[in-house]
Amino acid sequence: MNVLVTGRTGTVGRRCVARLVRAGHSVRAIGLDQNLEIDGVVQLAAIPNPAGGSAPDIFHINCTGTFNVYQAAAEQGMEQVVSASSINTLGFNFGVKAFQLY
Repeated sequence: MNVLVTGRTGTVGRRCVARLVRAGHSVRAIGLDQNLEIDGVVQLAAIPNPAGGSAPDIFHINCTGTFNVYQAAAEQGMEQVVSASSINTLGFNFGVKAFQLY
């Protein structure tokens, strides 16, 4: 399968790319070419913590950026998009209330 991974140089992205390659997938980076001939997208690009930018910057990059990836995937007729964030994959919580890990 041809897979586009956004955020491929990040903490999660590096591991995701390595695992996809080991599984035999062809992994590509985002380029300017709009006809990427890719079967699926793994969306990992984001500012990984609330101290990484202003609230508007974090919203723009993390939320609007993810929307744009999903929109482009839909326009290209892609049937598979996987989306994750560091907070979910690493188990971090930047909320105002602490939580218990199980």
